Amino acid sequence: MAISKERKAEIAYAVLKREKIRDFQIRGLADANNVKKEIGQLAQETGIPKEELLEFAKEFMAEILRETEEKLQKISFSK
Repeated sequence: MAISKERKAEIAYAVLKREKIRDFQIRGLADANNVKKEIGQLAQETGIPKEELLEFAKEFMAEILRETEEKLQKISFSK
């Protein structure tokens, strides 16, 4: 069974998100200078413009934060 290009992208995105969540858990949230440096390096390696990578990172992190917020809202402690 061949996997469509769209499905491969969905799978890659899910794997990337999982790995980034783990990475942030280990390192904590990176400061802006580290993020800028990483984006610059990635831009050089991939040829993807820095502006596009930054926009992707913003949207990606917003999604992770929304999902984390949803999980936090479900937590309750008994008195």
